[in-house]
Amino acid sequence: MTDLADLFVRAIPIMLGGGAVQLTIYFLKRRQEMRAADVAATKTATDTDAVIVASAEKSLLMSDQARDRAVKRAEQLLTDLERAESELAAMHVETRELRVEVAALRREVAGLRTRLGMASES
Repeated sequence: MTDLADLFVRAIPIMLGGGAVQLTIYFLKRRQEMRAADVAATKTATDTDAVIVASAEKSLLMSDQARDRAVKRAEQLLTDLERAESELAAMHVETRELRVEVAALRREVAGLRTRLGMASES
Protein backbone atom coordinates (compact mmCIF):
# COMPACT_ATOMS: atom_id res chain seq x y z
CA MET A 1 0.00 0.00 0.00
CA THR A 2 2.90 2.26 0.57
CA ASP A 3 3.81 1.95 -3.08
CA LEU A 4 0.36 3.14 -4.00
CA ALA A 5 0.54 6.02 -1.51
CA ASP A 6 3.99 6.87 -2.81
CA LEU A 7 2.63 6.86 -6.37
CA PHE A 8 -0.17 9.24 -5.37
CA VAL A 9 2.23 11.50 -3.49
CA ARG A 10 4.44 11.72 -6.56
CA ALA A 11 1.58 11.89 -9.09
CA ILE A 12 -0.44 14.60 -7.32
CA PRO A 13 2.20 17.34 -7.70
CA ILE A 14 2.72 16.33 -11.32
CA MET A 15 -1.04 16.41 -11.97
CA LEU A 16 -1.42 19.69 -10.14
CA GLY A 17 1.55 21.19 -11.99
CA GLY A 18 0.24 19.92 -15.34
CA GLY A 19 -3.21 21.23 -14.49
CA ALA A 20 -1.78 24.60 -13.60
CA VAL A 21 0.10 24.69 -16.91
CA GLN A 22 -3.08 23.65 -18.73
CA LEU A 23 -5.07 26.37 -16.93
CA THR A 24 -2.38 28.94 -17.74
CA ILE A 25 -2.42 27.94 -21.41
CA TYR A 26 -6.25 28.04 -21.42
CA PHE A 27 -6.32 31.53 -19.89
CA LEU A 28 -3.63 32.78 -22.29
CA LYS A 29 -5.61 31.42 -25.26
CA ARG A 30 -8.78 32.93 -23.85
CA ARG A 31 -7.09 36.32 -23.44
CA GLN A 32 -5.80 36.11 -27.00
CA GLU A 33 -9.31 35.26 -28.26
CA MET A 34 -10.77 38.19 -26.30
CA ARG A 35 -8.19 40.57 -27.78
CA ALA A 36 -8.97 39.27 -31.26
CA ALA A 37 -12.69 39.74 -30.58
CA ASP A 38 -12.06 43.28 -29.33
CA VAL A 39 -10.02 44.09 -32.44
CA ALA A 40 -12.79 42.65 -34.65
CA ALA A 41 -15.44 44.62 -32.76
CA THR A 42 -13.41 47.82 -33.09
CA LYS A 43 -12.94 47.22 -36.82
CA THR A 44 -16.64 46.50 -37.23
CA ALA A 45 -17.52 49.66 -35.32
CA THR A 46 -15.12 51.69 -37.46
CA ASP A 47 -16.55 50.19 -40.66
CA THR A 48 -20.08 50.85 -39.43
CA ASP A 49 -19.23 54.45 -38.63
CA ALA A 50 -17.73 54.86 -42.10
CA VAL A 51 -20.88 53.43 -43.68
CA ILE A 52 -23.07 55.75 -41.60
CA VAL A 53 -21.00 58.78 -42.59
CA ALA A 54 -21.08 57.77 -46.26
CA SER A 55 -24.84 57.22 -46.04
CA ALA A 56 -25.34 60.60 -44.42
CA GLU A 57 -23.27 62.29 -47.11
CA LYS A 58 -25.26 60.52 -49.81
CA SER A 59 -28.53 61.54 -48.12
CA LEU A 60 -27.40 65.17 -47.97
CA LEU A 61 -26.40 65.07 -51.62
CA MET A 62 -29.76 63.56 -52.59
CA SER A 63 -31.67 66.13 -50.52
CA ASP A 64 -29.67 68.94 -52.14
CA GLN A 65 -30.51 67.55 -55.57
CA ALA A 66 -34.19 67.20 -54.65
CA ARG A 67 -34.23 70.78 -53.32
CA ASP A 68 -32.59 72.08 -56.52
CA ARG A 69 -35.12 70.22 -58.66
CA ALA A 70 -37.97 71.59 -56.53
CA VAL A 71 -36.64 75.15 -56.86
CA LYS A 72 -36.35 74.78 -60.65
CA ARG A 73 -39.86 73.33 -60.81
CA ALA A 74 -41.22 76.19 -58.69
CA GLU A 75 -39.53 78.74 -60.95
CA GLN A 76 -41.01 77.01 -64.01
CA LEU A 77 -44.47 76.99 -62.40
CA LEU A 78 -44.18 80.69 -61.56
CA THR A 79 -43.23 81.43 -65.18
CA ASP A 80 -46.19 79.36 -66.39
CA LEU A 81 -48.47 81.17 -63.95
CA GLU A 82 -47.32 84.60 -65.13
CA ARG A 83 -47.87 83.56 -68.76
CA ALA A 84 -51.34 82.20 -67.91
CA GLU A 85 -52.18 85.44 -66.05
CA SER A 86 -51.17 87.54 -69.05
CA GLU A 87 -53.24 85.29 -71.35
CA LEU A 88 -56.20 85.59 -68.98
CA ALA A 89 -55.89 89.39 -68.92
CA ALA A 90 -55.81 89.42 -72.73
CA MET A 91 -58.91 87.20 -72.80
CA HIS A 92 -60.70 89.56 -70.40
CA VAL A 93 -59.91 92.50 -72.69
CA GLU A 94 -61.12 90.53 -75.70
CA THR A 95 -64.27 89.50 -73.78
CA ARG A 96 -65.05 93.13 -72.93
CA GLU A 97 -64.54 94.15 -76.56
CA LEU A 98 -66.83 91.33 -77.72
CA ARG A 99 -69.49 92.27 -75.15
CA VAL A 100 -69.40 95.86 -76.38
CA GLU A 101 -69.68 94.61 -79.95
CA VAL A 102 -72.57 92.25 -79.03
CA ALA A 103 -74.38 95.10 -77.25
CA ALA A 104 -73.93 97.33 -80.34
CA LEU A 105 -75.20 94.55 -82.61
CA ARG A 106 -78.21 93.98 -80.34
CA ARG A 107 -79.04 97.66 -80.50
CA GLU A 108 -78.68 97.52 -84.27
CA VAL A 109 -80.93 94.40 -84.45
CA ALA A 110 -83.49 96.12 -82.20
CA GLY A 111 -83.39 99.17 -84.48
CA LEU A 112 -83.81 96.99 -87.57
CA ARG A 113 -86.73 95.16 -85.96
CA THR A 114 -88.33 98.45 -85.18
CA ARG A 115 -87.91 99.59 -88.80
CA LEU A 116 -89.20 96.25 -90.04
CA GLY A 117 -92.21 96.55 -87.77
CA MET A 118 -92.91 100.08 -89.10
CA ALA A 119 -92.43 98.96 -92.68
CA SER A 120 -94.76 96.01 -92.30
CA GLU A 121 -97.46 98.25 -90.71
CA SER A 122 -97.36 100.60 -93.62
